[in-house]
Formats: sequence, C-alpha cells, structure tokens
Amino acid sequence: MEIQAEQIRRAMAEALAPLVEIETLKARDYLSPKEVEVVYPLPASTLEKMRKAGRGPRYIKRGKGVLYRHADIRAYLDARCQMTGN
Repeated sequence: MEIQAEQIRRAMAEALAPLVEIETLKARDYLSPKEVEVVYPLPASTLEKMRKAGRGPRYIKRGKGVLYRHADIRAYLDARCQMTGN
C-alpha cells in the first residue's frame, strides 16, 4: 500500500509541476523572455524580434540579459485587444 501511495504522490507532483511553475513565476516581479513564454502567449523568439525592431512590451536591460515586468507585458497585450463587430 505504501508503494502505491508513493506512486500516486509522484504522479500528482508530476502532473501539477507546470501549474506550480506558472504560479511561482506569477509571484516574481521580473521575468526573463523564456519565463514570459511560460506565463503569457508571447514566445521568447517573438519578444527578441520585437526588441530588435524597437517594438513590443517595455523591458529592462540587465547586462546582456533582458527582463520584463508583468505590468508591462499585460499593458502590451491589453493595447492589442480588438472588439469583434456585431
């Protein structure tokens, strides 16, 4: 019975791991482009292309790295909301 309980625990932990990762990232103030990709519908490669073109969400340059704030990602996405016609 203990072995079965351990297998169930491991299976649940594995199944919940993606949700735990997302919630952990949501609690952080700043996200790398790869982390943004986990939480929001913006691939890291798209973020890089937008940065190079001078577009996209605001970001913070940190050495060679780039960080994004949740508020800046949300503002960027919200600004692109479209209303459907009647």
